[in-house]
Amino acid sequence: MRRTGTQRIFTMDSDAIITANISELAASDAPAMARADIWLVYAPPRTAMPFVFITLAALEDVTAFWTRMLQPDVWLPKHVGGTKPNDMIAMGHYVHTNVGPPYPCWGLSGAQPKLRCGDGNGSYTTLDYGIPDILHAIRRVGLTANFRTETLGLGAGGRVPLDAGIVDGNYRDDALQMFAMVNQQKQIRFVNGSAQLLLRSGKWVPTWGYVMEDKAERCAGIHVRRISSRASCRCENWCCRRCQP
Repeated sequence: MRRTGTQRIFTMDSDAIITANISELAASDAPAMARADIWLVYAPPRTAMPFVFITLAALEDVTAFWTRMLQPDVWLPKHVGGTKPNDMIAMGHYVHTNVGPPYPCWGLSGAQPKLRCGDGNGSYTTLDYGIPDILHAIRRVGLTANFRTETLGLGAGGRVPLDAGIVDGNYRDDALQMFAMVNQQKQIRFVNGSAQLLLRSGKWVPTWGYVMEDKAERCAGIHVRRISSRASCRCENWCCRRCQP
């Protein structure tokens, strides 16, 4: 990035699909994107990184933050094991440090009772995005997170963050209780090859990026054909082998 003078990059997971021209999207939504240097799938307390826009300055800050945070005097050995620490959990601690208490929790507004925020100071039940021991250690050593995060997904109250629409990180997850789910799957259609997801309100929201994970990966080719042929139809289910005009 330094060598080419690039100031912002976009990354996505290998099982993700995008239907937008990223350079055009960033240019057309530049005023909105100026609100933050880090854009990912953020539904506090959770963070996910299937799609990320990040500036060079923010990337350097996150890298320095993680390098210090992952030292054993901050990331305590008892919190190492299984999937911990991973990129999402590490980013969760960066975001929590930037926001500070009381920590927001609108991303779990409709989740199961066992997935809930605690006292507002980072005491989460069964969640690892803001571990109290580690947040305390971050403050103790004076570690700071200097760049603000915004979401590329559906925001609080169903807010659509960009004119281009949203991204979606998991077609089976509806923690906000905003999407029209059928058989635990979001409902998708294509309009001239661009994807849209159905909300409970009956509105279709443009969705320029989404993830085809696990069993859905075998259906990725079907989606690519819908996109490349500029199809306009509503999928019978997420796989979209059948699509009604």
